[in-house]
Amino acid sequence: MTNAKKNKVWEEIAACVNAVGVTHRTTQEVKDKWKNLHCTAKKGFSGFKKEHKKTGGGPAPSNPSGATMKIIEMFSETPSFTGLQGFETGGFTDGNLARALKSKLAIKRYFCL
Repeated sequence: MTNAKKNKVWEEIAACVNAVGVTHRTTQEVKDKWKNLHCTAKKGFSGFKKEHKKTGGGPAPSNPSGATMKIIEMFSETPSFTGLQGFETGGFTDGNLARALKSKLAIKRYFCL
């Protein structure tokens, strides 16, 4: 995918955001917001997995917020959440590559519901 195509998709996403929002957002603001949402979801996903694997007493880990859960559901099987799998680890498959490519489309669907 070329940078021109990526920029066009982000402009379409920004248009969708601006269509439902009160404040006009630039394409860069939308990209930054998505980056922050994705980062927060990734941290929540990692923290939840880490806490869930612990043994012993204490309260159960709290569930991520609704928006974070939606992002986790969309990306939980992509390399951005699970890490890159390569030939050395034996985890490289065509499915992993396809999921990574589909993740860009998922961003658009998230904002243009």
